[in-house]
Amino acid sequence: MEIFKYVEIDSQSRIPKYRQIVDSIIHNISIGNLNIDEKIPSINSFSEEYLLSRDTVEKAYSILKERKIITSIRGKGYYITRTKLLSKVNILFMINKLSTYKMRIYNSFVNSIGGNSHTDLHIYHCDNSLFLNLLEKNRSAYDYYIIMPHFKTEDLKHISYTNEAVKAINKIPKDKLVIMDNNRIAIDDPFIEIYQDFENDIYGALKEGLSKIRKYQKLFLVYPENSVYPYPRRILHGFRKFCIEFALDYDIL
Repeated sequence: MEIFKYVEIDSQSRIPKYRQIVDSIIHNISIGNLNIDEKIPSINSFSEEYLLSRDTVEKAYSILKERKIITSIRGKGYYITRTKLLSKVNILFMINKLSTYKMRIYNSFVNSIGGNSHTDLHIYHCDNSLFLNLLEKNRSAYDYYIIMPHFKTEDLKHISYTNEAVKAINKIPKDKLVIMDNNRIAIDDPFIEIYQDFENDIYGALKEGLSKIRKYQKLFLVYPENSVYPYPRRILHGFRKFCIEFALDYDIL
């Protein structure tokens, strides 16, 4: 098959072999060596030609199918599929809930990154199981992963992460990972992170308005302890810090 003349696998490379298959096929399509609707080898043929395990080739083909670069036709085999996303950067954007604030961030990101990319938005509703399923299903299918990790306990209280979520996130190459809105995740290697400082943000905002706030006898913060979409507890810490520092009577409802 023609594809065997073009696809190269470097056994000495640190790049996983399944990723080399994916990258090589995409590269050869983009430069015209492989054509749309062209048949490519079966998993067994590919593994035999390059002396690779069947699982390695199957993983590469699964990623290519997920990205709609190839398709399988029962009884006929695998074919290269035309896709407008082939030359674009594919991004998975995971948020914990739909809100005006979250959508403002998402829309700003999409508008800023430009037309040479495709961003898929997934909402996991602070649910750990749904988060893990989405990440496992889409692992290795995207060029970059932007994740806002916020979760809820069984009694609907906020937690910044779960051990299972950290393990799943750590499987993503760090040069492809962006963590947003949470600086409490213990990641093995350096990565990009953009986050709010909930405690100091509310403290700073209240301090700016101190002259107007002093005319009130008491401050109340409405903070639901149990919520479908829980709020970070550091909001409470910042509110208490402000009230205590400036000797203001307060209560939390």
